[in-house]
Amino acid sequence: MNTRRAMTILGGAVAMALVLAGCGGGGSDTSSGGKPSNISSDVKSMLASYLTPPTALVVNTPLSKTPPTGKKVVLLSNGIEIVRETGDGIKAAADALGWSFSTMTYDQNNPATINSSMLAAIAQGADVVMLTATDASIYSNALAEARKRGTVIIDISSGNKPTDGVTALVNNASQNGPVWGKIAALGILADAAKAGSNPSIGIVTTPVFETILGSTNTAAEQTVKAECSSCSVDSIQIAPNDVFAGKTSADVVSYLQRNPKVNYLLLGASLFDEGLEPALKAAGLDKVKIFGVAPLAAQLKAVTAGQEGGWVADPLNVLGWMAVDAAARSFTGDDPMVYNSVGVPTYLITKDTAGSGLEVPTDYQDQFKKMWGLGG
Repeated sequence: MNTRRAMTILGGAVAMALVLAGCGGGGSDTSSGGKPSNISSDVKSMLASYLTPPTALVVNTPLSKTPPTGKKVVLLSNGIEIVRETGDGIKAAADALGWSFSTMTYDQNNPATINSSMLAAIAQGADVVMLTATDASIYSNALAEARKRGTVIIDISSGNKPTDGVTALVNNASQNGPVWGKIAALGILADAAKAGSNPSIGIVTTPVFETILGSTNTAAEQTVKAECSSCSVDSIQIAPNDVFAGKTSADVVSYLQRNPKVNYLLLGASLFDEGLEPALKAAGLDKVKIFGVAPLAAQLKAVTAGQEGGWVADPLNVLGWMAVDAAARSFTGDDPMVYNSVGVPTYLITKDTAGSGLEVPTDYQDQFKKMWGLGG
């Protein structure tokens, strides 16, 4: 399977981030009465600001005028849950503006269908075409047509750089990766410090996602190196075919059985978490703690029940509204590219903070409508 095909299958998981970690300098913490750890005493205070759910959107400048009604929005989709959740947000935001919304599917095993689907959407009169986690080179021909027609193209959750013909980059990995990597690494370090121990971390990854997830890897690695002098970290490489065939859990269990000292797993997205917690329990590995990035409802439930340690929020419905806001700015003469340099509202969801849920800020719909001059 080539890289482009794998990225296509991932769909909206560009909101995905993969955490790497390493070793570095720090202090000692024995407050729990456990064995001494070399985790910096600063970790707790560094994490504190990420335990409070955000109350404001990352872009909150009101539009210069109310957006026009009657625009047609098409989301290109491969049908996976992450894309569907993002699409729900897009639809709700489009409804609020009096725009129509529809999805056009493509074959996840044939990346060329992304280009053809975008061309079809443009030919059918779409004012806005949105797509997720896709290398811009795959749909370069369609971008040329979009420029001719004046079609707005919103790139969601990718690792792409600004590209001619792409109106805005929303939830781009270059902005979110460094933040997500830092939060996830601090979450594990803080949890391990409570036990007075040094974490041994297994990072679940697959090489084909490096383009999207590399910045998360780097930030997490730097964070752990700076804050822990005795942490051990290893990369658990999952073959692409195993990821997409639902075999990640079996591969992770096999790895842990060969490496019994590993007591934390870091997952870049919910895609790696399918059946993992029960698989660990069945193998007698239920003491291994799971942390991750970009959770869905199943991960929120697991954290709330104390079955998993924590997840870094990637609010997919909010993301859909952000994408629509970027499109609206293109129609009002405001700057849609403001999204190219911001992340998404995020925080570390733990058992203590899970009450705020996945979608933050909780009043995001009212905040967007107020920006659009619709009240709220």
